[in-house]
Amino acid sequence: MELWRRMLGEGHKPDSITLSTMLSILPSACDNGKWGLVIHAWAIRHGLETELSVANALIRMYSDKNEQSHALSVFESIMVRDLLAWNAIIAAFLQDYRILMIFRRMVDSGM
Repeated sequence: MELWRRMLGEGHKPDSITLSTMLSILPSACDNGKWGLVIHAWAIRHGLETELSVANALIRMYSDKNEQSHALSVFESIMVRDLLAWNAIIAAFLQDYRILMIFRRMVDSGM
């Protein structure tokens, strides 16, 4: 996370690829989830939350933290969902009965 601080401190503005990469390494890099929330807040402030790569990474991050409601909230904010977004949200709900409803929504959307 030192790299994140340094990048912002030097005036560099992370793009959607940088954010999704940072989010994907969080489970192994820190254990309290604080940095995921910091990055999510930054993405919201800069209008990147609904970029597919960022949204998919956020869904995975919240799923890894067993925060399916947050994962679903991110998923619902995506205007045009791709197959990766559907796969991410289905994976988030694998142990939940709502997976069948989500799968049905995917089929109904034409995916």
